Amino acid sequence: MGGGVLLTLHGFTDEAGAIRAARRAGDLEAMVAAVSDGMIDTIAVAGTPEQVRSQFAARWAGLYERTLLYPPSFAGPSATTAVLDAFAPLTRTPTT
Repeated sequence: MGGGVLLTLHGFTDEAGAIRAARRAGDLEAMVAAVSDGMIDTIAVAGTPEQVRSQFAARWAGLYERTLLYPPSFAGPSATTAVLDAFAPLTRTPTT
């Protein structure tokens, strides 16, 4: 399922079109600007590491066997590291 299909499924057709147009134009700022708060609230989590973990636990914990983490790759390696660090406490096996 492509990102456009997912966005359309959730009613974000206009945003999807704006993101695609900005991508074709190579305009990263316009791509980011086209992402609405509603999109984030519906298909993602955002905030501090603590907020992200709390949002994830409230919305999706236990629903999936595996979670797909999709960091904002356009933001570089530090963004990937930040996402992994935010979720790391959820993946550690407690020691007794």
